[in-house]
Amino acid sequence: MAERLTTNWRHGIAEEAEELLTATNAVLDAFEHELPGLGEASDEPVFAVVERFVLALNEVNDPTTAAPSKPTNEKSCAISSTSRSPSTASMWSP
Repeated sequence: MAERLTTNWRHGIAEEAEELLTATNAVLDAFEHELPGLGEASDEPVFAVVERFVLALNEVNDPTTAAPSKPTNEKSCAISSTSRSPSTASMWSP
């Protein structure tokens, strides 16, 4: 008897869900591990921990959106000008 497509989809989704849960738990474990060290810390270290946590969760959610470096304006302009296709270049022209 032929197997339904939904059976394969269900198995694939279950595997993806398990991977997502495992990765999310790893991020939560790392976050929880850092919390006790903050104690009476000032805002800066607290925000740094929260930022790492949020970026790590974003990475789990979409691995293709890893935290970008913070390029200078010149570097950003160079990247955007070289990545334009001829058909869209006019959209960026003043």
